Amino acid sequence: MIKIKKFLSRTKEERKIFLITLFYMIYTQALIKLIPFKFIIKILSLKICNEVSKNLSPENNIKEIKWAINVCSKIVFWKSKCLNQALTAYKVLKTYNNNPYLYLGLIKENNKLEAHAWTIVNDVYITGKDNRIYDIICIFK
Repeated sequence: MIKIKKFLSRTKEERKIFLITLFYMIYTQALIKLIPFKFIIKILSLKICNEVSKNLSPENNIKEIKWAINVCSKIVFWKSKCLNQALTAYKVLKTYNNNPYLYLGLIKENNKLEAHAWTIVNDVYITGKDNRIYDIICIFK
C-alpha cells in the first residue's frame, strides 16, 4: 500500500514514463527470449555506428527515465539483465527525443567471455555503470 501511495505521489509525467518503461521492458524481454538478436536489431530499428558524435542532444526526462528503469527492473517477475535494461532505455529515450547510444561489450576473465550492454546519452550512463573495462564490440544509434 505504501508503494502505491508513493507511486501515486509522483507527477503525471513520471507515472507516464514509468508505464512506458514497463511496457518496453516486457516487450524487449519477450524479444530477447523469442527472437535471435539479428532480428531484434531490425525490429527495434537499431543502427550500427562507427563512432559516437560529440554533439550534445537535449536531455529530455533523463532523471525520470533512469528512475523508471531502476524501479521496473526490480518489480518485473524475471531477473532483468543488462541487455533488457539497455534495450528498454534505448527505446524509452528515443520516445522522448533523446539521442542514446547502446553499447555491447566483452571481457575475458579466467578463460570465460562475459558480455555486457549499457546505454549512454551525452556521456551520462543511463544503464550499466562505468564500463571502461569492457572491450566495445558494437555501438548502436
